[in-house]
Amino acid sequence: MKIFAGEKGAALPLALAVMLIVSLLAAALWQYSMTENIQVEKEKKKLQAHYLARAGANAAIAAWLEAPFNDKPVQIGEPAKLYLAGDGTFTGSPENAAGEVEIYVEPDETEEGIVHITATGRVDGVESKVTATSAPYVDGAEWEPPLYDKSTGLITPGTVTYSATVDGRKKTVYAHEPVEGAVKFINSDSQRPLHIQSNTCVELASNAMEFKSPVDLVQTGDRDTGALFLKAEYISFKSSIAVEDYSYWWFGSHYYYGTIILKVPDGLGVDGREIGGQAGSRYGMVFFDDAYIWEMGLLGFEVRHDLHMENKAYYFKSRPDGIDLIRWHRGEYTEGIDYIEIEDQDAASLPQGSGLFYWSRD
Repeated sequence: MKIFAGEKGAALPLALAVMLIVSLLAAALWQYSMTENIQVEKEKKKLQAHYLARAGANAAIAAWLEAPFNDKPVQIGEPAKLYLAGDGTFTGSPENAAGEVEIYVEPDETEEGIVHITATGRVDGVESKVTATSAPYVDGAEWEPPLYDKSTGLITPGTVTYSATVDGRKKTVYAHEPVEGAVKFINSDSQRPLHIQSNTCVELASNAMEFKSPVDLVQTGDRDTGALFLKAEYISFKSSIAVEDYSYWWFGSHYYYGTIILKVPDGLGVDGREIGGQAGSRYGMVFFDDAYIWEMGLLGFEVRHDLHMENKAYYFKSRPDGIDLIRWHRGEYTEGIDYIEIEDQDAASLPQGSGLFYWSRD
């Protein structure tokens, strides 16, 4: 085949242009890859700094609680910057600080006796800050109006109502007014676990909640749908919890659905970027001792299945409809976005038995 000089001359600039475009694309891809690597590394350091800050705050809380009333690390009314030394004690010098965790203790400006402990973790210039606030540790049965009845274990409905969808069914939720601080629930006067009225939805709200008695959401009547909405930044189940998802269609439709739905107070919780979650979303924390679900088994009989949450802790995402434990069990939520397992529980949880501090807004 003959190639004329004019055609050959035209092909050369075209080849150069193609080479230039390929080079530019390769450079762009390389730049994108480098940017992604830098971002991933930064997020990794951010997560490390977050856990470092949590650990520092926990150490500060423990030291604060152990110190005599008249000999606290920082006296009320005298805020000061402190640093955590390698031996776990406080020091005023940053030269002896362990892990670059800076602790700052200050009194509340509006309420006497309340303190805020702030810890800042730093890793290679990337930092994360968390704050724990002391609060009265109230018994929900002694609140006014009472959140539950110690003699029966019944969690009482609140007086504020709103509509919500539970398992596809529209329900009225009876909500209590939020409690500022930490609330404990312990049913020492009754043989029954903590429970709600069958076919009823109740919402409890506070900064932190600790359930020291079993919680049972099993429904007692046919075609009943019940739910316990828990709205808090920190929720701890120190004993077992039971939910129920049982339905059958013999001689008509029959179902029993009783669940726990986790929610985060508006604007509170941990920023998703701090924990490797979804940016722009807030997360609460939940701790399980033991959890199981009643479902249909062989031959239609109701049987108990383990939720495999024993001694586990999670961050859970703030969603308008909350995080339903049964839907979680069904796999309807996305791991890493809607819930994140907390591997370092010592760094993320509050000291056992303290009950005097809750995580406040970052």
